[in-house]
Amino acid sequence: AAGGGTSGAARVREHLEDAAANYATAVSLIPDVDPLACLALEGKLTTLRELQRLQSAEDRDEVALTECRIELGRAYFRHGRMRECSAVMSSAVMFLDKKHGRDHPSTVAARELATRLLGRELIEDWVGEETGREVE
Repeated sequence: AAGGGTSGAARVREHLEDAAANYATAVSLIPDVDPLACLALEGKLTTLRELQRLQSAEDRDEVALTECRIELGRAYFRHGRMRECSAVMSSAVMFLDKKHGRDHPSTVAARELATRLLGRELIEDWVGEETGREVE
């Protein structure tokens, strides 16, 4: 981007960052009970994932992605979409487990939340390791 011009990748990143901010605003304005809340969170998650594809490994904000997955899991639960709830919560727990370890407070908290939402122990291997079969 030196020399005055903005690279194509930088423009795409800017647009994705704007989109993620817009989805976050939409999520904050839409009542939890409205099915559009799930749609807005799905858009935010997809946008965050696309942003990550453009970033180097050390620049990726996996925490924001994980928080979005947990938020989406709660929304799916509120709307009775238990399969989707299980998928995004599994992805969140697997990431936290990989990053912090099984006994870390954030991993334990996410696993306990998933267990409460799903009414049983989370079956983490429902989601393929890196395929992350979520809301593609």
